[in-house]
Amino acid sequence: MNRSWIGPVGVVLILCWTGGAWADWVWHKERGWIETGALPRNTDQEWYDHALALLTDEKYESALAEFKDLAKSSGGEELGERAEVRCVECCYRMGKGWDAYRRAEAFFAAHPGSRFADEVLTLEFRAGVGLLEREKRSGVTVLEAVLARRADGPLADDCYFEIGKYHQRRKHYGRAQVCYGNVVDKFPDSELAPEALFAASVCALYKSRERRPPAVEKMAEAQANLEHYQKAYGKRPGARDVSLYIQIAEGLQHYKQKYEIRFFYGLLYYAGERYKKALNTLWKCAKKLKGTDLGGEARYYAGECQFHMKQYYKAFKTFEKFFEENPGHVRQTDAGRRQFDICALLKKENLKTAAWAYERVVQRSPYSAFADDAQMELGNCWFELGSYGEARTAYEALLKAYPDSEWYGAAIFQAGRCYLDESKHVNVGTSLQLKAEERFDEYITKYPTGIKVADARNYMKEIKELKAKQHFEVGEFYLRVKQPAAALVYFEVIKRDFADTKWASLADEKARKIRNGRRGKG
Repeated sequence: MNRSWIGPVGVVLILCWTGGAWADWVWHKERGWIETGALPRNTDQEWYDHALALLTDEKYESALAEFKDLAKSSGGEELGERAEVRCVECCYRMGKGWDAYRRAEAFFAAHPGSRFADEVLTLEFRAGVGLLEREKRSGVTVLEAVLARRADGPLADDCYFEIGKYHQRRKHYGRAQVCYGNVVDKFPDSELAPEALFAASVCALYKSRERRPPAVEKMAEAQANLEHYQKAYGKRPGARDVSLYIQIAEGLQHYKQKYEIRFFYGLLYYAGERYKKALNTLWKCAKKLKGTDLGGEARYYAGECQFHMKQYYKAFKTFEKFFEENPGHVRQTDAGRRQFDICALLKKENLKTAAWAYERVVQRSPYSAFADDAQMELGNCWFELGSYGEARTAYEALLKAYPDSEWYGAAIFQAGRCYLDESKHVNVGTSLQLKAEERFDEYITKYPTGIKVADARNYMKEIKELKAKQHFEVGEFYLRVKQPAAALVYFEVIKRDFADTKWASLADEKARKIRNGRRGKG
């Protein structure tokens, strides 16, 4: 008999029998499993275990009170030291970074050379980082204290890097550059060294705004560092694309005119995702440098800023202005591609606006890789709006202009649908139905295994039904005006040419009545 089930079932039964007691046990790496609700406190060790259980159960204030009392009670014993370490941890976990720092410093003063020094230093470092993340200047003091104790220790590069990030956020670019430079110079093998090299270069670009014109030698150094980053780390996973920053550093070395320099600072704001500030700067530069290559660049990046700010219609209009002012500019393909991207976003908001935008894309970039996509989407927008005449015109234009497009088959089918749907909304739709029939037949012939073949055949049946209905209605009209001979002609055509429609039997009945009526009068 297989008894492999007994073990798991036994565990389940034990857990059920113990009820809620199981929930009172917590795990701590120092002591293993600890029961939080039933610990005696007859000895200092039991007292410590009880406080540790509270800490593990995230009851930090209660745990801190217990550890503080235990530390006072135990004096200079090892258990007292450990309690002081846990006091630092409680403060850190409560988010009281400055209190954690003060307790850590008090610990180092009271216990020089303690075997718990590394753990306390790590907690002090984390407390400092937490303060900096909350934009507290005191975090710098905390991390500087960590550096004072272990200037070349395993946390030193992290300290310099975190202080650098804080100063960079506060726009203290000189201080940030020094901190990042320490990481690069003192810890070249650190994982943070590549990022620090990049950040130091960016800070140098920002700091150069303090001089007019910027120091050429500093820009040359920043460019060299960025090029080194690109060459040494550019192919690593997660590496930054620094090409735009290299362009900025190079531009700040060679251009001297006021708005030329301002353009590159606008580009720097753009690269740093400060889009609103970048837009204001680039917009002015585009006006002042109109007709020049940099003026076109400024207009292009102004549109990019608006795109990233989700001002899609404004961005599209800005790119339109770019095309008008800068014919033949090197950014034309990029601007057309961005316009095409914007069209998809406009389509979600307003189909008519999207149709206008797609049409402009085709006009601006007729030979681009995305022109046929835009032409197809133009037809789709009009089709969804129910403007079948405009839609079929767009689809037919695609068939004429882009015979090699991947949308060619879809355009044939959609053109057929447009002719068919349009024929239902006009008084005389015979010619449109004929065009629709031609397109559906062309689709079936060219794409016999196409995904729309079955639909095309169904639409052809629908056209046949519509034609039969139209003949029947004409026949009935002639009956109403007392011209049975003319009516009979139409009913006979239905019987002959549309025998597989529902109108054939009705036409046959009408035709028999006409013939019988003639004989009755004979």
